[in-house]
Amino acid sequence: MENKRHTIRLYHRNYSRPGYYFVTIDTFKHEFIFGDIKDNIFISNTVGTIIDKWINYLPTRYPEIYIDCYQLMPNHMHLIILIKGNFFGKTICVRANYDSPTHNHRQLLPQVIGYFKMNTAKEIMGKSLLKTEKVWLRNYYEHIIRNKKELLAYRYYVKNNPKNWFFNK
Repeated sequence: MENKRHTIRLYHRNYSRPGYYFVTIDTFKHEFIFGDIKDNIFISNTVGTIIDKWINYLPTRYPEIYIDCYQLMPNHMHLIILIKGNFFGKTICVRANYDSPTHNHRQLLPQVIGYFKMNTAKEIMGKSLLKTEKVWLRNYYEHIIRNKKELLAYRYYVKNNPKNWFFNK
């Protein structure tokens, strides 16, 4: 049987390059498992607290990234990840050259997201907190933020997502 899945990543893009990335990760079958929205504020439950813990751990595991901002929602999450380096004309941090032909590894952004999804799912399923068989949809959405204006717009969107929940359900 032929695999008909295709990647949504840009073929020519190195997802280890410095820059800001907007990421959205959905829950399996879009189940409401992270908490609830009350009075335009996200209220986390036990599963949401586990997700929050792992998001905050990511820069410890991957020092070359910074979590710029994030927002949990009942059935998905948004985050902006900075891969440190030269971006917007400024050097943010010195890091390894992942573009080197001798540097053979999985690209950084998919590696970070994979690590995050694997460990959150292990902890949540290990504690039998869900009735479903999975936590996450297999893939995730990502957008490469190309300039400061886009960055500000995505930060605004992430911050205000709970206020727009009623319209997005």
